Amino acid sequence: MCSLRDFEIDRQEEELPDETIKNNLRILKGNLKRSKFRYAKILRKSVGKVKSSELSWRDPLASQVLSSEMEMVKQLLEEEYESFMVRKKYPNS
Repeated sequence: MCSLRDFEIDRQEEELPDETIKNNLRILKGNLKRSKFRYAKILRKSVGKVKSSELSWRDPLASQVLSSEMEMVKQLLEEEYESFMVRKKYPNS
């Protein structure tokens, strides 16, 4: 018998299939392409250079997550980086 915690730990250790990672990168590039922010074009090019085979489930990018800790984000020019870091305000949030 396993606890819920054991199940969650086992589930976290599962690898993302390469096809899932490829699809996530494709979706992320599409979202960046539709964005009107200046940083999006730069990040889309950087994401396009990433090989899905080099990513694992531990990499945020494999799950469509862009983080300020990523080298591609750190390399943005100051104005673009600040724009990336601004918290977007949405109604009812």
